Amino acid sequence: MRIARRTNAFTLLEILVTLSIAVIVIGIAYGSYAASLKSVSICRAKAKADDAACKLLRTITRDLRGTCIPPSTAASEPDDQVVFSAGGATLSFATATARSGAGLPDAGISQVTYHLDPAHGELVRSLRNAGAEDTQVLARGIRSLVFDCFDGSAWHRQWDWGGTKSIPAAIRFAATDDTGQSFSAAVRVTCETAAKAVRAVMTPAAPAAEGTTDDQERAPE
Repeated sequence: MRIARRTNAFTLLEILVTLSIAVIVIGIAYGSYAASLKSVSICRAKAKADDAACKLLRTITRDLRGTCIPPSTAASEPDDQVVFSAGGATLSFATATARSGAGLPDAGISQVTYHLDPAHGELVRSLRNAGAEDTQVLARGIRSLVFDCFDGSAWHRQWDWGGTKSIPAAIRFAATDDTGQSFSAAVRVTCETAAKAVRAVMTPAAPAAEGTTDDQERAPE
């Protein structure tokens, strides 16, 4: 008579059940991991958009603080002289408070232009002073950019010094990056005569009183 021997191996059914449970657990873990990666990606994109917005706001606020009318415009305006012009994704104006990182002189009147390079998705700031020019990329991955001008009662998409002989009270910009993140802000324009603007730049500023804020003021909506 033959005696059946019991083995310690797993049966096919046990293996299939174990594999099914393992697949379910791995699927749940991977789903949580993928959701975490997506959240991190969204947070990074938002942080990148916020950094670009802050950088643009600081730079354009400083430039607009010294907006001025160059002396050459008193009689006849040269062809390459833009006192203040805005249209779509381009903003150009004369200022006495622009700074350059390429060794250009900070004193005097400079021509500043902000524009969007659609081919490369770059927000570019061009500075021209004393015959020299400096170009700086403020942000990359920008899909759209729009500048609006406030005349004290309404916002306008277009502004031309040649037609209005005036400078807007505020500038509003709105941008969208490649990830769909949007940011916008409004900055008040401070217009001075060229001589007064230059003197303001050369004169050290008095300490700010306690409780005062910076000059990044929002214009009325």
